[in-house]
Amino acid sequence: MTTDQIILFSLLATVFAMLIWGRVRYDLVAFGALIVAVMLGVVPKQEAFAGFGHPAVIIIALVLVVSRGLINSGAIELIARYVISASRSVSAHIALMSAVGAAPVIKRRDRGTRRSAGAPNPGGGRRTASPSASRSVSRYSAKCFT
Repeated sequence: MTTDQIILFSLLATVFAMLIWGRVRYDLVAFGALIVAVMLGVVPKQEAFAGFGHPAVIIIALVLVVSRGLINSGAIELIARYVISASRSVSAHIALMSAVGAAPVIKRRDRGTRRSAGAPNPGGGRRTASPSASRSVSRYSAKCFT
């Protein structure tokens, strides 16, 4: 292994340890690692901040901002209080999560069946849940929460 590889692997191990430890905010850990990598010369100064222009980074930043806003406003707690009700059994909570996870699978299977049969898409090409998938999930959820 080269010296640069040893430095980068050591830096990554330190970053993972800091993230697992949880005492320092994750954004400060990441930024600190970038600065250390630039100072040690394993990342060129000209390319140090090149990744921040990628659209994925901007979307992740927006998701973090929106999620912090939802947490600070109390919206997450309100939704959690509704979804995680002590009056429901554990199996009802598992059924809810299964229904949420099964909806895209049912939708995909229904779309594939329609396509192979030559039937038109009822959504007109839009990505919407098919009526049969919605009915299946609704019936499944209704059974679990009554």
